[in-house]
Amino acid sequence: MLILQHMRPSHLVQVIGLAIVMLCSAGAGFYWLEPNVHSYANGVWLAFTTIATVGYGDIVPSTAASKIFAVFIVLLGYAMFSIVTANIAALFVEEEEEELEQELHADIRALSRELHALRQELRQRDELLARLEIYLEQVPVVSAENEDAIRVSKERNVA
Repeated sequence: MLILQHMRPSHLVQVIGLAIVMLCSAGAGFYWLEPNVHSYANGVWLAFTTIATVGYGDIVPSTAASKIFAVFIVLLGYAMFSIVTANIAALFVEEEEEELEQELHADIRALSRELHALRQELRQRDELLARLEIYLEQVPVVSAENEDAIRVSKERNVA
């Protein structure tokens, strides 16, 4: 069972192969345990109808050992059918997931480029603000008193 825990959707071929091995092994078990099964092919047929829970009734387990074996085969069949079905469904989900992942990576790259551009713009703005502050520190501040003094000085120079 440890092997089944690590199955991925890409392992569908292995899962189907495992199901076939299980079917063939169950066929051999029925051929060995059930006196009404006269060939290996009939054992595989009984295993298939048991695993699929179809129960056609043409061949049925008649001994206690083959009935107990059939119970385990039905349970294993449910498990195997669930695994195969889940792997097939996961294949479809995996394709959509890969497309979504590619879209997300493209969006992340676009956002990263935009963030880089915004950071550059902020750096340039900060540099301009720093230059403006330096310039404004060097320019004398004109107050109302200074304006009066400048006006008086201009009037004297004109006269």
